[in-house]
Amino acid sequence: MRVWMLVVLVLLIFGVAACLFPIFTRCREIGKAPAISNIKQITLAAIMYAQEYDQGPGKPPRARPPGSSSSRSLESSRRAGVNH
Repeated sequence: MRVWMLVVLVLLIFGVAACLFPIFTRCREIGKAPAISNIKQITLAAIMYAQEYDQGPGKPPRARPPGSSSSRSLESSRRAGVNH
C-alpha cells in the first residue's frame, strides 16, 4: 500500500510541475520585453546624439558655429541671469 501512495505522490508532483513550467516560461518571456524596450530606447538615444553632434566612434566633437540653436539658448539664458 505504501508503494502505491509513493507512486501517486510522484505522479501528482509531476502533474503540478507540468502545469507550472509553461507559466514560468511565459513569465520569463514577459520579463524580457522591458529589457528589449530599454535597449531600443538607449540605442535610439545614442543614434540621435550622434546625429545631433555629428559624432561617431573615434570622431572628435564638432565645434558649433556661433549663432547655432544651442549657443543662442545658452547666450539668452546667460543674459537672463540663469547659471548653468
